Amino acid sequence: MDQITSGLRKLILAGIGAAAIAKEKGGEVLDALSKRGEVTVEQGRVLNEELKRNLKENVRENVETVKQSVKDNVRVHVIYPEDDLMNAVDGMDEEQLAALKERIAARKQAAEEKEAPETEAETEAKDEDEKDGSAE
Repeated sequence: MDQITSGLRKLILAGIGAAAIAKEKGGEVLDALSKRGEVTVEQGRVLNEELKRNLKENVRENVETVKQSVKDNVRVHVIYPEDDLMNAVDGMDEEQLAALKERIAARKQAAEEKEAPETEAETEAKDEDEKDGSAE
């Protein structure tokens, strides 16, 4: 029985020793991991700042490249309506020109009719209509 007690005692003491060592080693490992985590966080911040700076530089360079490309390759030519109309007339064939002339003549006649003063006969007819309308 003495051997069983002695073996049990050794087992209990070994368990307590293992727990103590685990606590010490666990603390050391925890400290090491914490330090690594702090270093990793700091490295992440530095990397993040570097990426931001690089991104800004790249954007700035690309904007300048696009501006220069636009200056080199884009030409603006303003066409005024009257110039465009004259160019269109220059490109017409005889049939199209004849149709355009007819349309211009019809438009001119409509404008003249709209602006023409009333004749005496039209004025008298209106006066008679007004008298007839007031007599009733």
